[in-house]
Amino acid sequence: MELAKTTEKLQVETGEKDKWNTNIEKLPLDNCSVGELQEGKVWEITEDAKEYKTLDEALDEASVEEKSIYEEANLEKGEVNGREVLQRTDIDYDAVDSLGRTNLERMQQGMPPLVDGKPIELHHIGQKSDSPLAELKVEEHRGPGNDGILHDKTVESEIDRQEFKKEREDHWKERAAQVLEERGNE
Repeated sequence: MELAKTTEKLQVETGEKDKWNTNIEKLPLDNCSVGELQEGKVWEITEDAKEYKTLDEALDEASVEEKSIYEEANLEKGEVNGREVLQRTDIDYDAVDSLGRTNLERMQQGMPPLVDGKPIELHHIGQKSDSPLAELKVEEHRGPGNDGILHDKTVESEIDRQEFKKEREDHWKERAAQVLEERGNE
């Protein structure tokens, strides 16, 4: 069996071109795995799970000052989309924003919830793309003193901003799903 990969399509050929030939258009092929391909079977193409640092690994590398920011924020350990996260415990999911959306509705739309009227920000602990995330208030994340502790301004960020935009949206959508599951409202 032969797999032909291009940026526009994945073509699967069994060697019996006339009998059976499948094209799957415009799939994101990076980090994809193809299971055993058999005629007459449902095929599944899945994106490989991304490997993330554990929270313990990231915190072992963090400075005392950085750890104290997370401790003072009163965050608790959780998991979102296969990544360990330091989650806020003070989000009112039923609080309503100026447009009439609850925090839960905002999260379902991929938007951050508001605490004290400001959106929660996600921070990569250790500033690596495979790092666990921390849910921080603006002042905890980028406030005076904290910004320099959490962000090494002497090196270029390793975070792909476009990829992180999607990760943020997915994070909040999954957090909303977790809240609904806890409430029994799937």
